[in-house]
Order: sequence, then structure tokens, then C-alpha cells
Amino acid sequence: APIRAVGDYTYLGLFAGAGLEGETEFSDLFLRPNLRIDAHGAPKATADVTATSGLSREIGTLDVLAVRGARLSAGLEMENNLALAHDGQGLWDRLDGTLTLGFGLFCDVAPAARGQCGLHDAIEWQRLNPQTGVNTAWQLTYNNAKRHDMLHLSWRHERAFVQIDGSRWVALRIDPQGGMAVQGQVEVKF
Repeated sequence: APIRAVGDYTYLGLFAGAGLEGETEFSDLFLRPNLRIDAHGAPKATADVTATSGLSREIGTLDVLAVRGARLSAGLEMENNLALAHDGQGLWDRLDGTLTLGFGLFCDVAPAARGQCGLHDAIEWQRLNPQTGVNTAWQLTYNNAKRHDMLHLSWRHERAFVQIDGSRWVALRIDPQGGMAVQGQVEVKF
């Protein structure tokens, strides 16, 4: 007979992060270097478990191990300055939208486990149509670590719909296995 086990436990976790970011201009580009640390931790816990098989029933506990770790990351983001577009100078002078390129490194560290380091790259194209108020963005991100690759594509369509501060957006995301998700949001700020 199959064994069915059901259990529950209370989880307490702490998540914290801090970062430094700067911005400078070079030609028609904004350059934004960044440095960040994110840490997480959870103490050891005990789960109460009930196992049943046919008429037999056992009740017991199971230890849930403590978890600790951190991610250290550094990166550089480059974005064209639309205020300087079409002035006849600069690297990205003819762009009618915002092009953002991001490059970064990260390392995950955890006690009693081998950490891994990797790369994070992103490219985003965003364009606001001033006549309709529609903001459209495409983003492609790629993360590479020792045992993990992730490619993420998203599309975002946003439009203001009230005179105060409101917007709605729809996004399409495709994961590396070909799965798709559609997300949407309506937001009004008072």
C-alpha cells in the first residue's frame, strides 16, 4: 500500500539587502554602476508529520535544516539620454526610444555549500508614443551560472487611462522551457 505523509511547520525567515548605485553621463549615455549584497536566513525548525498506509498511522517530527546565504553582485547599466537624441552627436543619436544595456556579475555564497558565480546580462528597448500615451517595452535577460542558464523574454504595454496618476499594463513572458505567462496590472494613485 502507498504511504501518504502530511506535515506542517512554521517558517521564520529574514531577508535584507543593501546597495550602492551611481550615475554619470558620457557622451549621450547615462552610465549607472552598482554594487549590492542581499542576505537571507532561516533558523532550524521542526515539522510535525503524520504518515498513513492502509490502516497504519504514525505521527512524528522531522528536522528542517537552517538556511543561510547571500548574493554579492556588481554591474553596469548603460542607457541613452533621450534629451540629447538627434543633436548630431553621440553613439546612439538616432534612437527614438530608450535603449538600456546591463551587464553584471554575481556570486551566491552559503555556509556548508559550494557557492556559484555567474553573469547577468539584459537589454531593453522602450518607446513612449507622446500622441497616444502608450509606452511599449521589450526586455531580454540572460543569467548564466555554473549549473543554471536562464533566458527570459518579456513584452510590456502600458497606457495612462485617468487624468490623475494611473496606468495599466500587460506583459508576456516566455521561460527557457517555452512556457508562457501573461500578466496584467491596473494601478491608480491618489
